[in-house]
Amino acid sequence: MKRKRVLAAVLVCVLLSGQAVCAQESTDDGIDIVESESTYEGELYSGGIWEPGLIELTPSELPEDNTGDVELQSEQYNNEAELFFLLEQKVKEAVLSGKTELNITGLHIPINTYQVAYLGCFSPYFSNGIELQFYYSGEYYVKLDISNTMSTAETENYFYDVDRKVEQILAQINEDMPEETKALIIHDYLVSRFEYDNENFENDTLPADSFRSGGLIMNEIGVCQAYAYAYKYIMNRLGIECHVASSSSMGHGWNIIKIDGAYYQTDCTWDDPVGDRFGMAQHKNFLVSDEVIQSEGHYGWTLQSMVGDIACTSTRYDNAYWREATSPVIMSDGYAYYVKEKDIYKRNLAAQEETVLKNLGRWGVWDSPGYGYKTAFSGLFLHEGWLYYNTASEIRKISLQTNEDTMVYQPDTSSGYIYGCRKHDGVLQYSLAKVPGETESVLAAPVDVRTYPTAIVTEISSVELEVNDTMYLLYSMLPQSSTAQVTWNSDNPGVISVNNRGKITARSAGYATVTVSTDNGKSASVGVTVYNPLPFTDVAKSQWYYDSIAWVYRNQIMTGLNQTKFAPGQSVARAQFAVILYRMNGEPDVEYTKKFPDVAKGIWYADAVLWASDMGIVTGYSNTGKFGPADSITREQMAVMMYRYAIRRGYDVSKKADFGKFSDSSRVSKFAEDAMQWAVGMGIIAGKDNGTKLDPQGNASRAECATIIMRFVEKYGQ
Repeated sequence: MKRKRVLAAVLVCVLLSGQAVCAQESTDDGIDIVESESTYEGELYSGGIWEPGLIELTPSELPEDNTGDVELQSEQYNNEAELFFLLEQKVKEAVLSGKTELNITGLHIPINTYQVAYLGCFSPYFSNGIELQFYYSGEYYVKLDISNTMSTAETENYFYDVDRKVEQILAQINEDMPEETKALIIHDYLVSRFEYDNENFENDTLPADSFRSGGLIMNEIGVCQAYAYAYKYIMNRLGIECHVASSSSMGHGWNIIKIDGAYYQTDCTWDDPVGDRFGMAQHKNFLVSDEVIQSEGHYGWTLQSMVGDIACTSTRYDNAYWREATSPVIMSDGYAYYVKEKDIYKRNLAAQEETVLKNLGRWGVWDSPGYGYKTAFSGLFLHEGWLYYNTASEIRKISLQTNEDTMVYQPDTSSGYIYGCRKHDGVLQYSLAKVPGETESVLAAPVDVRTYPTAIVTEISSVELEVNDTMYLLYSMLPQSSTAQVTWNSDNPGVISVNNRGKITARSAGYATVTVSTDNGKSASVGVTVYNPLPFTDVAKSQWYYDSIAWVYRNQIMTGLNQTKFAPGQSVARAQFAVILYRMNGEPDVEYTKKFPDVAKGIWYADAVLWASDMGIVTGYSNTGKFGPADSITREQMAVMMYRYAIRRGYDVSKKADFGKFSDSSRVSKFAEDAMQWAVGMGIIAGKDNGTKLDPQGNASRAECATIIMRFVEKYGQ
């Protein structure tokens, strides 16, 4: 949590013969200027990084089921970011279900590769009373304990608020932006909006959330570890590799980020002045090399990501145009706008040419007439094609199209000058202070800077639930920078009720339309179908196959063995699978012929078997001519029948995958190779044992069959 200390001597004075003489230099306009607090001295505050405890378990202390939760067994991750997001989702689900422990043995996470104990710092969801404790045994993490001081309802509301806040930050980015621009915009967002928790730091009263991304993002205040993990979280959400570097000798943490194939140092904390410079951002520690970050006072770092040493040798941005900028850099139509020294600059990014757009004038030294500061103290933000800024006494805006310069608001400055402005959730905020960097008054100008939405869209257009299910419906507004109040409504509250945060609750079987509307008249709707719970006592919601069994049952493709038993682990017979395909095809009329000696007229599967035979989907045994209706179907036989069915329906079966990565691929029969390659390539059949085996000769269970059928229909339709 290392901080650079601001020079206290804003005005440097010594006593000579009873008079104050100030260090100064004169300007042509007769104003004596002094250095402002934007100059830093080299002294560093030392406070230490918060390190989560990791507890070792002996074999006798391991969870009773030491294979881990079933739903985690097949989960895959390829890198640190994927693992952290996977754990985030699983822990969120556990928290909402009231679990106090999560067995992660099945993920096989090595402790020497991934420092997942920092999940509570990384994810913004695990704050506000949620605590995580990780355990390991041998070389792997095995479980984590969860405590939560919030109720389930409070947790749901908190997660909803985090969702909206993270979406707001991500909305600053367009997908077609270069990586350096994405990194710059998020850096400036954190630095210009959030504040270093200096008061608690100085008093040694830092709360736990001041070390976490959730504390920074939701409370807008934190220390270096919170800045570093918040930056990493957003960068990783944008698909950009980013790590946390920390120095125990400095007691400080920051980031190393990969941009266009090269690594760079970035320290959002040291670019955020103390005291807080309202709506302003520095860039001396943004996308720089090891050499530059060392010259700024950093040393002795290691990576908390455990990815090994990363050298930041590229000097591409060491002298970038933003390095001396003291405001957020605003991008618009190929130009960058920023405050540097006492001016607003406009930079043509294609030609790399810089011109002065506006001189900001002087900030006088309070109670010292004739003295002024060397630099300007202006915030900068873009709204509806206007660039907003402030002088010492006014808030103004410049049109980026015509260069028209207009006063927006002139507050009473009898108690202090304006030291920064910003747009915050649709409100124009500014600060008044006598001295830059002192405790400031944050005020709201009576100026409308909301961006009104032209449309609102929901994440989904329809959803299926069971009675008593709940979920949040998510939405976004266009343009992404829009700000609006929303209301929710259900046209059938007896089926679906909805609260003011978009949480829907299924009350009874039926259908309802849920609508979200903005306060300027835009709306979007979600159709919700509610079913009664499955009647099967042997199919629990916590089991991996629940959704697929529910789907085939509700679509009348598979039924139970009786009214209360589905038998998910029982093998599927050849006749049963023929019936499933027959139902998918609408059960056309079939004229009985004695094609197979073991398929009698009138038996429940006769029409299905004969239809499948006529379609070329199934054949009998060559040595007996029998169909073998009671014989269990193998996984490769099922793939062959699905493959033939797809061909007969005219579906595209050209996508195939080499299944050589599976350890038992040599066991696939010759007649089934094309079908298995197709099924794997389309994602209809997945590997067993964490994706390592195909098990082609193994019998297909009813649960596996339901899953394969659902995947097939999702790909092709029935």
